[in-house]
Formats: sequence, structure tokens, C-alpha cells
Amino acid sequence: MLDFYCPEHKLAIEIQGGIHDDVVRSEYDADRQAWLESQGIRVLCFENRELLAFTEHVVEVIRAATLDPPPRLRHQEVASRLPDGAATPPGQEG
Repeated sequence: MLDFYCPEHKLAIEIQGGIHDDVVRSEYDADRQAWLESQGIRVLCFENRELLAFTEHVVEVIRAATLDPPPRLRHQEVASRLPDGAATPPGQEG
């Protein structure tokens, strides 16, 4: 289960405590993060102590993530503005 998820921005936030130091748990977390990213979801991970010691910084990172659309979304937005029949933006052809 994710700690926080914002569907509007496809943004997941994980707050990690000591349990995530376990090797088996770390492998599970890495696999889950890879799957989430394959679904176009960005994952931000913070350690408990980081959240407590640098709260304002953590909030700023999260805020910035909501202002910067993920690369997949950027490509979709650019593609939706292309002339009919164009597959890639000008200057980015293979």
C-alpha cells in the first residue's frame, strides 16, 4: 500500500522507516516502484528522519513534483498538438 497517492499528478509518495532496510523488503519495494513507474506513476521516497528533520524541503520537493508533469505526459501533450499525421515533434525525428 502506498503512503500517499495523488491521481491528478500520478504521483506516489513513500515514507520509509526502518522496515525498509530489510533486504527482502528492499527488493519488494524496488519491484513495486518499477511497476508503478511502468504505469506512468512517479514515486517520491523519503526516510522518516528526512521528513522530520527537513520538513520544509520535503514539502518543496513534493510541490515541485506537482508542477512538473512526468515525461510521458509531456510527450502526450506535445503529440496532441502536432499536425495530423505527424508522429514526432519537429527536430526529434529518429
